[in-house]
Amino acid sequence: MEETGRRRQGPGAGIGVGASSVLAVFVVLCLTTFAVLSLASARADLRLSQKAARQTALYYEADARGQLLLSRLGALTGDAGTLPALAKELTYVTDSRATPQGRILVDFSIPVTDGQTLTGQADIAPLLSGGGVELLTYQVVAEDDAGADRIPDLWDGTFSSAPPG
Repeated sequence: MEETGRRRQGPGAGIGVGASSVLAVFVVLCLTTFAVLSLASARADLRLSQKAARQTALYYEADARGQLLLSRLGALTGDAGTLPALAKELTYVTDSRATPQGRILVDFSIPVTDGQTLTGQADIAPLLSGGGVELLTYQVVAEDDAGADRIPDLWDGTFSSAPPG
């Protein structure tokens, strides 16, 4: 019998080639899935980084405006009676008032983004009494949404026989 041109037939013939092909397809699908997930994660990280960079730039712009305001407040001349009116004329100043010690308290608010504001309070000594600005508060505050502090109606654990409404 001559078996050179014929393939071997019987149990187990050709299984090695089929199993390795299925395994190769499975590995390719797994690698493709991981590549797509990595790409999606990288894009999300890029968007988050760009948003953080914009937010940081906006904060430092507001901080620079705040420092400029503080230098202008420190340069005001006059007495404790006239300084609150002069301070109120400056941009971003929301309130100014004289203290019994002859100093001036100035509140200011500088917009950072649509939902954030840089707020602060400075204690100013008039130049006639030695001058100087002491920063009491300086922080970014999120603006409240209407009704954000309202507590939702929660179930108290009892059933009522009346229909809701």
